[in-house]
Amino acid sequence: MAAQRQPVPPSEGRSDAAAFACGFRRVTSAIRLWGAGLDAGGGPVPDDAAQWVLDGNEVATGLEAFVDAPKPGDHRAALTVKTRHGSAEISIAFTTVELPEERDED
Repeated sequence: MAAQRQPVPPSEGRSDAAAFACGFRRVTSAIRLWGAGLDAGGGPVPDDAAQWVLDGNEVATGLEAFVDAPKPGDHRAALTVKTRHGSAEISIAFTTVELPEERDED
């Protein structure tokens, strides 16, 4: 399962601090959180300027992280980036499901 969002241009009213993308990918019992972007000056966002929040709980710092997958249900991951130009946030809603156990057909 994977989801992704396109970069959010500053003109969309969020903040002119950064334009970036975020997403997630479930890998067994973990999910991969990733983000990328440029600050308002056109430079890369520093890795330590990014903070991930999953369902209201801070879970990681950095543009990429693997964290424990949440239980089945609806969730929200948010990425906040703070730079010298200000801060910006983007979030994505997703649903996790219980996967059936694999059966050996042999």
